[in-house]
Amino acid sequence: LSYSREFEEEADREGANLLMQNNLNPNGMIDLFSRLQEETNLIMPEFLSSHPLTTERLDYINEHIKESSFKVTENQRLNRLFNQMAK
Repeated sequence: LSYSREFEEEADREGANLLMQNNLNPNGMIDLFSRLQEETNLIMPEFLSSHPLTTERLDYINEHIKESSFKVTENQRLNRLFNQMAK
C-alpha cells in the first residue's frame, strides 16, 4: 500500500502543478483537503489506506505550493467563463 500512497502523492503534486501551469489558484486543493478532513469521520490506520493521510496531503501540498514560484493572478479567461455561467 505504501507504493500506492507514493503514486497518490505524485498525483497530488502533479495536480497542483497543472493548476499553476494554467494560472489557476492551487490553494483550492488545500481547501478541498481541509474540507475532506473536516467532513471525514472515518479514522483508518495508515497501513490499511491506499491514500496518504489527509493531514499528510495537506502538509506536502502546502509545502509544494510554497516552494514554487507561482503567484496568484487573475485568470481572465476563467473569469469570462464564470460570468457567462452566472448569467
